Amino acid sequence: PRKSAIMRSAALLNISNIYFKDDQVDRAFYYIDSAIRIQRRVGAYDGLSKSLVNLGLLYMKKGRTDTALSVLQEAENLAAQYQINPYHYNAAIRTIGMVYIARKDFRAAEKYLVQAWESGAMIPREKQIVMERL
Repeated sequence: PRKSAIMRSAALLNISNIYFKDDQVDRAFYYIDSAIRIQRRVGAYDGLSKSLVNLGLLYMKKGRTDTALSVLQEAENLAAQYQINPYHYNAAIRTIGMVYIARKDFRAAEKYLVQAWESGAMIPREKQIVMERL
C-alpha cells in the first residue's frame, strides 16, 4: 500500500505541474494538496519536500509570499532533517531566495541565493535573472 500511495502522490504532483504550467493555479492547488496529504500520511519525505517546493511556487504565483516562505522553509527543513535528495534541498533554498527578491528583502535573498549558487543549484539563466534583480 505504501508504494502505491507514493506512486499515486507522484501522479497527482505531475497533474498539478501540468495545471501550473497552463496557468490554472486553482486546479494545481487541488492536485498538489492531494499529493501532500498522501505524502504526509505515508511519510514520503522526499516527495513531500519536492511537493512543498512546488506549493511554494504556487503561492508565489498568487502573490502570497508569506505563505510561500513558510512552505518553502518546511521543505528546506525536511530535506535537511531526512538528508533526502540534495536537489530538493537546493530547490528549496533557491526558491526561498526568489521569494525574498519578490519581497524586496535583498539581504535575505543574497544569503539563500549565494548558498544555492555555490551548491550548483542554479542554471545559468537563473543566475542571470538573479543578477538583474539584485
